[in-house]
Amino acid sequence: MTTLKPKFISFCKCLTVLSWLVPSLLMAAPGAVLWKHETLKVLHGPVLGNDGMLFVIAASGATTNLTALSEAGQVRWSVPLSEGVIEEIGQRWEILSVGPDGSVYVSAGKSLFAYDANGGLRFRFNNPNAARISTPCIGPEGNLYVAMQGPNTLACLTPKGGLLWISTASTASDGIPVEAPMMDADGSLYLMAVDRLLSFTRDGIVRWRFKASEFSVVLNSEGLVYILVSRSDGRSPGLYALDPNGKNPAGTRVWYEPLWLGGGFGGPMTAVMATGGLLYCMNDPLSLQAFDRDGSPQWAFDMMFKMNNPSMAVGRDGTVYLITGEELYAVSRHGSLQWSKAMPLSQNTAPVISKSGTLYFTTRAADDPYYRRLWAVDTGVTSPFHPWPMPRGDFRRSGRSSVVEPADRFSRTRSLPDHKLEVLIEGPPSYPYRLEHSSNLKDWRAYTNGVSSNGATRFLLPAPASSRSDFFRVGRP
Repeated sequence: MTTLKPKFISFCKCLTVLSWLVPSLLMAAPGAVLWKHETLKVLHGPVLGNDGMLFVIAASGATTNLTALSEAGQVRWSVPLSEGVIEEIGQRWEILSVGPDGSVYVSAGKSLFAYDANGGLRFRFNNPNAARISTPCIGPEGNLYVAMQGPNTLACLTPKGGLLWISTASTASDGIPVEAPMMDADGSLYLMAVDRLLSFTRDGIVRWRFKASEFSVVLNSEGLVYILVSRSDGRSPGLYALDPNGKNPAGTRVWYEPLWLGGGFGGPMTAVMATGGLLYCMNDPLSLQAFDRDGSPQWAFDMMFKMNNPSMAVGRDGTVYLITGEELYAVSRHGSLQWSKAMPLSQNTAPVISKSGTLYFTTRAADDPYYRRLWAVDTGVTSPFHPWPMPRGDFRRSGRSSVVEPADRFSRTRSLPDHKLEVLIEGPPSYPYRLEHSSNLKDWRAYTNGVSSNGATRFLLPAPASSRSDFFRVGRP
């Protein structure tokens, strides 16, 4: 029998017990700098793994390394990247992402590299006809969806890096991809090109094309696609909500809301989503704007032209953290300033928030502007994950709108009319689980297997045949 990991969930009848600990950091005052890495010369990142591990690409002499750090900023391991120094590229194309199984993906020119959680190389996928291959968006079945520049299209890889298909539905006129693919809750794929957003089926068939010159995309778990348009020939700036399943080849509009305070400045822009459907949009140097899920404007937070390469992320309580060229702001879900902190934040990168509530981001180093310094700042609020709290979705930069908190836990147990017991296990998508049975808590035998589908696994336990006690436990093979 396959040996289970020592961490498992066990239960007897309706009693459920979660048996492992979750590491966390001691919380400091909101806005306090927990640490700043002075020596690590960061080129790209950060991105977070399931267990709180932080990944960056950093330079060490003439070598470029994939480096893993603890939540406290300690270097755990560092492995050289065979492609050498990964050149500086545009803000939108992410170099790093992490899969639900802990695999770390590195986009390097014509190749995609996959490393395990300990830095071992799992595979390298190379396409000599591509100028660049993106990091993947990982489907619930485990397949990897990547964008390619050169063929300018979408491709699907197996979990082990084999090529399944390259879509022929997009054309040269669709433009060059500028981000890795994204996936909504229904499995539809989206690809941002230079002047349009393309919607694909999971089989690589284009469903519709939404034309815009400068825009940002948010996917939610309720079936809408939000597009923040800053500038476009023939299209008004504003926030658009589209029906992802609409039949209009140009995108089926559900509603449209013009931008507040002018808009159309053509500057950096981004959008994130808080719990409850509140949308935060930022696309001009004047304000942060908030919209309800139906497009109704809620408030605008005046920035007085202080935004310089702005970025943001939102926590569990709806607080949005704005990183500008001068300060770090914490703005409540009602539009009021909670706190701010003056920091040398020029040329920052999009932040990520950990479960412990730590905000990680990088800034340009004044003494060596080619590299970046890595910061960890406390937000004061623990932050379980929800759909699209950061650019490109979750803390793993996965581009997925269906985000499951990376912990194995019971979410529901209930008795059914036939006296069977239904047990729902939440966990990362595509993770396998194994149910074992015992009558004495000593001798265990396999009962059945299951795979997390979109973050949940359902087990049905039989109705008791007698008054004896039956014990079950769930673990990962």
